[in-house]
Amino acid sequence: MPFDIIAVIFEFTTLCAAACMGLTCTKLYAFLQIQYSNQQIKLWEPACPCCPSTPIVNLYSFGQSICNLRLGDLLGNWMGPGYRLVQFQGLPVKQFLNTGVYGRRGWYNDRADFLHERYEDYFLSKRVIAGGKTLFLLPYPFAIGDDWYEAAAYAIVADLVQTEQWKQWQKFWRGLHIFKKHESFFMPLIKDLILSFFIDFSEMVGL
Repeated sequence: MPFDIIAVIFEFTTLCAAACMGLTCTKLYAFLQIQYSNQQIKLWEPACPCCPSTPIVNLYSFGQSICNLRLGDLLGNWMGPGYRLVQFQGLPVKQFLNTGVYGRRGWYNDRADFLHERYEDYFLSKRVIAGGKTLFLLPYPFAIGDDWYEAAAYAIVADLVQTEQWKQWQKFWRGLHIFKKHESFFMPLIKDLILSFFIDFSEMVGL
């Protein structure tokens, strides 16, 4: 198909339909990137442009009316039973999980629970800095796997080194899952830092 025809199709189609077409081949994916380069494509984009308020219904059957479907539903059909669409309770996160790793829908799986905890910790690490800007101190968990824990621990320790309010540091972090599970690692760091501070101070004043 000529490029100019493809460009016209992408210009007049819905975002949901454009995303689906873009996943069919590298050529159409390139057009998708060009057409929506500055726009985030969300899983709850409606398949039908006249029904913007319809929630994702997680239907895995093409026999349903398109007015009841969202992009996430269509992608779920396309990827098959090897993946499942989840939204972690209380968090603005929707993503597909590999059922071979995180279990099928309705099955208990501790790895899925751990991933939920990592997302919770990420959003709890939000801090408002100068100028009213929001900063998340922990790394975003998507596509990191278990390597997230090492990166998160490094970020927590780096925050301790930079702070002068040790009690406030403890209060800020102690509600996070990673801190609760590894408190025996983090808490001695405060004592070591305080001891180092007093040693440096003693040497400075000649004690």
